[in-house]
Amino acid sequence: MLGEKLIALKRPVAVGIISTTAMTASLLLWASISFFMGHELTFYGMALAILIPGFLSSISMWFTIGLLQKINRLKEELGYLATYDSLTGLYNRGAFLRVAESLYNSASRNLRKLAVVYIDIDDFKKINDNFGHAAGDLVLQEFGEMLNQRLRKSDVAGRVGGEEFVLLLDETDLKGALKIAEELRVISHRKIIEYRAKEIRFTVSIGITVLSESNNSGFEDLCNQADDALYDAKNCGKNRITSYDIMQIRKEQEAGCQPVPC
Repeated sequence: MLGEKLIALKRPVAVGIISTTAMTASLLLWASISFFMGHELTFYGMALAILIPGFLSSISMWFTIGLLQKINRLKEELGYLATYDSLTGLYNRGAFLRVAESLYNSASRNLRKLAVVYIDIDDFKKINDNFGHAAGDLVLQEFGEMLNQRLRKSDVAGRVGGEEFVLLLDETDLKGALKIAEELRVISHRKIIEYRAKEIRFTVSIGITVLSESNNSGFEDLCNQADDALYDAKNCGKNRITSYDIMQIRKEQEAGCQPVPC
C-alpha cells in the first residue's frame, strides 16, 4: 500500500522521500553502533553516514521509481483497453456483458423495469467505401459521444460490434425506451459530420425489448430479442425503430392473413 502511494507521487518527490528515509535510518544506525561501542560521534562519520546512503539510494531509486511508474501506467492502459472501446469510450463487448448482466440480475430480482436497445448504423460500409475508414471512425466517435451525452449514469452503453451498439436502460419501460430511441434516431438523421470539406450523413436502425414478468427468461434471450427487432427494422427499410412485441404481433398477423406493412 505504501509502495503504491509512493509510485503515485511525482518522481522527484518519491525519490526524495525514500532517500531521506535511507539517510535518517543510516544516521540512526551509525549513531547507535558508535554509542554501544563507545566510539566518538564525529562530524566526518556523520557526514559519511548521511551522504553515502543518500547518494546511492537517490541514483538507484530514481531509475527504480521511473520503471515502476512506467509499469503502473502500462497496467492502467491495459485495464482501460480491457474495459473500454478505444474509439468511442463506451464499454467494449466483454465489459458490457459483465456489467449489463449484473444490472439485469438486479432488475429481475427486484422486479424493476429494464429495456435492452440494439442500435446499428445503416450502410456503414458505404461510409467507409465512399469517404475512407478514418471517416468511418469519426462517425463512430460522434455517435459514441452522442450516446454518452444522452444517457443517464444508471444506463449502460457498449459498442459490441463494428457499427453495432447496445444500451441497457434501467427503470425504463417500452414507452420510455421508444422515446429515447426516437430521439437518437432523429439526432442521427439530422447530424452532419464535416470531413475533409465533405458532409457525411448517417441514419440508425434500432431494436428494443423490455424485461417484464412474462418476458423474463434470461439476459441472453433479451439480447436476442432486441437483436431480432433490430434486423427487422433494417429489413423494413432502415432508419426506423422496431420493438420485439410489435414485431411479433405483425408476424402473427402476417401468418394468419395478408402481409402487414412495417
